[in-house]
Amino acid sequence: MYSAGCILGEMSGVLLPDLVSRVAYLGRPSAEDESALNLTNTEKHCFRSISAHPKELRELLPAIPEAAVDLLKKMLSWNPSKRITAVEALNH
Repeated sequence: MYSAGCILGEMSGVLLPDLVSRVAYLGRPSAEDESALNLTNTEKHCFRSISAHPKELRELLPAIPEAAVDLLKKMLSWNPSKRITAVEALNH
């Protein structure tokens, strides 16, 4: 679902080509999310070293319906267990 969210984001005008841009849009993963992602210490350090104040997707995509922005947020959740499922996305 995360990959599909990246594609939906790109189609909407939000490019997520690298870790820095993902953190800029999504913020850093929480400690719970880091644990769910099974990050190495090096990966955790990379996340923590990026200075980012997440941008509100609603502000970045003013012409996109609110339901689409909500779906995008749910697809791009850092934590796989919190991410929307394919069935949920189809019913969204």
